[in-house]
Amino acid sequence: MKLEKLEKLKKLEKLKKLEPIAFLPSIYLQKIILSPL
Repeated sequence: MKLEKLEKLKKLEKLKKLEPIAFLPSIYLQKIILSPL
């Protein structure tokens, strides 16, 4: 479980470095979903 999460995080970090702009919408979506309305 922990290894899987670490691998996913590593992949996400690489993707974020390659194209950070593409991740901005998903981050905003997460904030909207997680934040209580």
